[in-house]
Amino acid sequence: MTLGEVRKVLSAETKVIGKIQRLVRVIGEVWLFDMARPGVRTGFQTKSLTLESENMWYSPTETQTATAMLKFAKDWFSSYYGYSNHALLPVLVDFGAGAGKVNIIANEIGYPLTIAFEIDQDLLTIAEKNFSSVKNRRKRGPRGIMRTMAGDVSSKKDISELRARIESTISDLGGEGFILIAYNKNSYGPEVLDKALSHLDEVFGKYAYLYQNPVHISILEKKGLTTQRIVLDGSLRKNKDWLLATRD
Repeated sequence: MTLGEVRKVLSAETKVIGKIQRLVRVIGEVWLFDMARPGVRTGFQTKSLTLESENMWYSPTETQTATAMLKFAKDWFSSYYGYSNHALLPVLVDFGAGAGKVNIIANEIGYPLTIAFEIDQDLLTIAEKNFSSVKNRRKRGPRGIMRTMAGDVSSKKDISELRARIESTISDLGGEGFILIAYNKNSYGPEVLDKALSHLDEVFGKYAYLYQNPVHISILEKKGLTTQRIVLDGSLRKNKDWLLATRD
């Protein structure tokens, strides 16, 4: 963390107790993640430079929430598919991955393949460096594969290319098939979400959708996805809210 980052966090609150609480939360949920993984850089906020006209921002997810989501999704996969078909693999794709924090957590939890799908090339470059740092510091045992891919969720061509990349990598892992687990930290508006789900339906057919801060849950309902679990924090911190929905 830098002095500038600390000042930015403190400036978001007006009362002293609020400043202290916010700083403690950011340290524990954001900055400690990088501190525990030398060479990894995810704990920052930035406006996109390559997509400035679209006013897009990167902000890292909180570690505890992302971990809970990914563990639940992996358990769901094991319950529904893994016990009866060991050759079927769960594949985690973070749509709007930013610096790749969710992918690193998924890799550590035990996902055999994770892909950071991101439209901003500057963030993808950071994610690639982060993945290299994680790989270089592994001391024992093989871990899952982490990949990056430049792509737009509203492009059927990019979603089709994503499936092709997954299939080629799965064969290298010895898998005979996969189930996509899509992760979305409310990265785009309802129109884009609607289009993205339509492409997932066409290209993948069967998948699970992990949705953090699900402000556009009505789009999932309209599309007919089945909610397997929904977690509501009950506070104004909407990034602690999430759900898992499936297309069976």
